[in-house]
Amino acid sequence: MINDDRLKHILKSNNLEIYIPELLEGIQDMNWPNAEQVVEILKPLSKQSIPHVKAVLKTNDTIWIYWVLTQLVCTWPKGIVKELESELINLSNKLDNEDELDLAALRILVGMDLYNKAELLKLFESKLKSITKELEAFSEEQISEFYEIEVKRIEIILSKPSGIMEFIRENSIVLEIKNNYERNRNYLNGLMEIKELF
Repeated sequence: MINDDRLKHILKSNNLEIYIPELLEGIQDMNWPNAEQVVEILKPLSKQSIPHVKAVLKTNDTIWIYWVLTQLVCTWPKGIVKELESELINLSNKLDNEDELDLAALRILVGMDLYNKAELLKLFESKLKSITKELEAFSEEQISEFYEIEVKRIEIILSKPSGIMEFIRENSIVLEIKNNYERNRNYLNGLMEIKELF
């Protein structure tokens, strides 16, 4: 996180390039103060940021990678992003219904018309087939139960918030399965948004 005083100090510099690693750390979480301002500072430093962004993409910090891709890289010129093509392809080849880094990378590749369109379409179709198969594993009865349990959860929150922890304990298994279902549904929705870019 970059506080106000530190950001003022950085902005006084005649050489912002030396602060790129620190600025990138300032967008590890876009909920942090000054994160949006840091993104605006980094946008015009795209060429200089490439080696540092490559280093971020090699970390295991999925939230940081997500913000770098969705707030920064997707705004850069195609010629600059082309330098990240192999990293984006590697990310997009994974099936990541948890953090959706693969979808963020695929969205950039397809949206900027990088890489081979036929290969990207094949990758898209493979992801669609996998996630559809995952969703088909849930029965109609389970999906109905997920709806009912969500209604109960909302009722408890609105009427007796202190009971929510007991509700979670009593329904932990169903809630875990429901969360998995919702992750898969969200992933499918993200894929459908990318389909519009082809």
